[in-house]
Amino acid sequence: MTFTAFETSNQNGRPVSLYEFQYGNTYWRYTSADQEITVGLNEVGTPATWLPIAISDGGFTQGGSEQNDLTVSCPLGLPVTTVFQVSQPSGKVWLKVREYHIGDLDEETPLRWIGNVIGASPTDAATVQLNCRSIVGTYDRNGLRLTWSRSCTLDLYGISCRVLKADHDYARQIATLTGNSLTCVTHAEPVEGSFSGGFLEFTRLDGSIERKGIETQTGNSFLILGSTVGLQVGSMIILYPGCARDTATCKLFNNLPNYGGFPHLPGKSPFDGSPVF
Repeated sequence: MTFTAFETSNQNGRPVSLYEFQYGNTYWRYTSADQEITVGLNEVGTPATWLPIAISDGGFTQGGSEQNDLTVSCPLGLPVTTVFQVSQPSGKVWLKVREYHIGDLDEETPLRWIGNVIGASPTDAATVQLNCRSIVGTYDRNGLRLTWSRSCTLDLYGISCRVLKADHDYARQIATLTGNSLTCVTHAEPVEGSFSGGFLEFTRLDGSIERKGIETQTGNSFLILGSTVGLQVGSMIILYPGCARDTATCKLFNNLPNYGGFPHLPGKSPFDGSPVF
């Protein structure tokens, strides 16, 4: 019996929703059913198992300004909710919502919704609401435009900056950790100036790469944006210098021809009434 036949039948349908979350190389699969379901394939090509939990969503609309949004309610403390517990993760948490009818021998699970989780907020002592935005919804955002300024407006290591990130990596070992800071065993100032405004990368237990921003550097101490969750004393991290967005720092990166600012802009405004303009 096909999925369509279940959907259009008067009494044979037993619909449940399947929620697949992905963060890096880690997957979490849940179902709104009251029993464990094995259907479809997982990331390694073996049968996927969906765990029964109290999970539901706010439904979908076919039109209007909110058609791209989805809210998912689930128990507080799930691994996918702890990703947002301290700060926004550096990578995207993807969500795929599928439909399935229990007893469907064809094991059809059509995709109902796909997007990413943009935030989480507790609704009570036991429930958290995940706010999600679909891929189509991202098209509604206005693109960034370049502006005229003395300082550089380009993203360091970005496609327009053209500085290769792999040419400016510094491996360090963590000596101590606090909630939002760390120190390294060895210290040497980067040739490019400072790690302030840069970031660090490390490998998570699932093999994916996690990134955390560096707010300030003082000697071998680093204040981290967010928290040091996921880091461990003795583990290795890769540090990347930041940029002060001026020509002096751009020279240290040997990248002045790609400088995105205009250091010689006149200080006089053409709109101050002066007849010079």
